[in-house]
Amino acid sequence: MTRLLKTILPIILCALFGLSFATPTQAVASLPIVLPALTCDALSATDFSAAVGAKVTINHTEMQTSAQGSWCKVSATIAPEIGVQIALPTQRWSQRFCRSAVADCAGVLT
Repeated sequence: MTRLLKTILPIILCALFGLSFATPTQAVASLPIVLPALTCDALSATDFSAAVGAKVTINHTEMQTSAQGSWCKVSATIAPEIGVQIALPTQRWSQRFCRSAVADCAGVLT
């Protein structure tokens, strides 16, 4: 009996584990559209240093438009030398955020 249990139990556990991935996922919540609090031009005059905890220099802001909508492209530098580019939607932001970074993969070529 013990031998049979040792053989069948792992198979049952693996089957149950596999079935756990077959359960339906929850639907994505429908969130209302949020309009920007500042214009693209106003961002260049805003000091974000206190919120970030380091000196933030806004290098450039520019409105861009495509078939998918318009956004404010912001290029900034966070002290000492961290370059940041952000595309902020101006018409149809649904309160979702996706961050992408290269972390330690970015280096300096000398």
